[in-house]
Amino acid sequence: MSGSKNAGNGPLPIAADGSLFAFALIVFILSSWVSLVAFLYGMMVVYFQRRVWHSPIIRVVIVAQIINSIRFVLRIIGTFVGLKAEFGCRMMLFFNNIFSMLPVNLCIYCVVYLQLVVIHKLSPDKRWPRAVALTIAVVLSVGPTSMFLFLPARLVGVTTFCHLHRITNHQEYVFIMCTVAIWEYLPGVIGIISVTILGIHIIRTRRETQRALQVSLEHYGASNIGTREGNPDMLHRTMVNILWFPITPIISLWLNIILISVSYYKQRTYLWLEYINTLLLGLQSVLIGSALVVNPTIREAVAECWADRRRREQLEKAAARSSETERGEGRRIGSTGRQDSAYESSLGSETSLGSETSLGSENSLGSETSLGFETSLGSETSLGSETSLSSETSLSSETSSTVESMTTWAARAECSGSAWRT
Repeated sequence: MSGSKNAGNGPLPIAADGSLFAFALIVFILSSWVSLVAFLYGMMVVYFQRRVWHSPIIRVVIVAQIINSIRFVLRIIGTFVGLKAEFGCRMMLFFNNIFSMLPVNLCIYCVVYLQLVVIHKLSPDKRWPRAVALTIAVVLSVGPTSMFLFLPARLVGVTTFCHLHRITNHQEYVFIMCTVAIWEYLPGVIGIISVTILGIHIIRTRRETQRALQVSLEHYGASNIGTREGNPDMLHRTMVNILWFPITPIISLWLNIILISVSYYKQRTYLWLEYINTLLLGLQSVLIGSALVVNPTIREAVAECWADRRRREQLEKAAARSSETERGEGRRIGSTGRQDSAYESSLGSETSLGSETSLGSENSLGSETSLGFETSLGSETSLGSETSLSSETSLSSETSSTVESMTTWAARAECSGSAWRT
């Protein structure tokens, strides 16, 4: 599709196509959310592991996430919201370009800082090298795009900054190349150079370490020479992790510059390139977020968080099991105590009942014995009385018989005396 008509109403140009309009809106919204989620993820890790914030690279990457999220919000406003005031359009273009350039420049700052630390042995405690590098990154982001605030529209080849063209004229093309395109290429170039230097250093370090280790083993036996010369595996992991930083500006920005140049020289737009360019612009959030997620410091902090959480869960489970065991022991001891008490109570009741029964039996037996004794005594008394009475009766009878005999004998004697006297 050719022509310079825009589908959007804002100062940022977009090709006149309804499907591209909807596609760009969806991509920008998703990219803003991805950056926001990555920012919140980084802050959550910092909240649980405060030492992570001491890393300069982590601080820079987390700040880049929130800047990138704001960038896509401004991109939506600048593309689809119609602005009428010239000053408002200029400010929109100014901040859109700053928030487009600043995240990638911060990524390159990370690469340069690692190069200074690894190769030039820069101490992490020194702040002025970091301050200088950050200042350069901010100046490269703000300085070129500040021309949108001061240059008159006629010098750029447009009547107003509220509607830039997708197919540019000569003056507009030169202005965009000088204020935007060159500075979008620069971070990628610097990143490639820095990563190449780091890669060469890592390869040399690994070879020197292997040679030094071999010599050490041949002449001195095992030693710590490999540690003194540097850890090649650690440098290799560092190399793999920092590749995200130079890749980000190359993937997300370079096609946009190519598309501007192709549209200018061909004086037409290529819709399929517009789709790809929009998608790659949105990938900047994913790439910077990936650089944050794969960072060794972040991964170690997350692993420690999960390990601490699992340790706390295990301790809580152990404490719960111990408490359950103690409660079970307490319940078992209490049940045993109640059983013992019940047993003792029943035993005491049985003993008491037995004592009472024994006492009652003894009392009953005593009563019966007493009664029997009394009965026996009564019987014996009665028997004695009867015997005594019989004896007395017999004695009385015998006495009476004796008296009668004596009386008879006396009568006889008297009769015989009378007879004798006669």
